[in-house]
Parts: sequence; structure tokens; C-alpha cells
Amino acid sequence: MMPQGNVRWFDKKKGYGFVEHSRGDIFIHYTEIKEKYVPESNDLISFEIIDGEKGLKAQNITKVG
Repeated sequence: MMPQGNVRWFDKKKGYGFVEHSRGDIFIHYTEIKEKYVPESNDLISFEIIDGEKGLKAQNITKVG
């Protein structure tokens, strides 16, 4: 099962935001969303965690439910 977390915030114009997770806030970018979906605050998403240039980053993002 992939990790899950709630979207803390997502800026539609800039195309990025953060998801809350037990490992801390994780960066999310629109290019990693695997469906036609725009994240909103408190949405539950699943994702894979990788080490990005500036910290943890989510990839293969999908909305749960």
C-alpha cells in the first residue's frame, strides 16, 4: 500500500503545494498527478515518496476515494 496524507495546500496557478505526512510535509507538483485532478486542502491522496533536490517529494499522486 502506498503512503497516504492530506493536502496541506496547493496553489493552482503555481502548480505545487504540500501534503502532510508522518515524515513531515512533502512537496507535491502537478506533473506527478496521475489523473485529471486538482488537489484541494484536506484532500486525501496516495503517493510514492522520493528524495528530491530540496527534500522529500511525492510522485504518482492519486486522489483516494
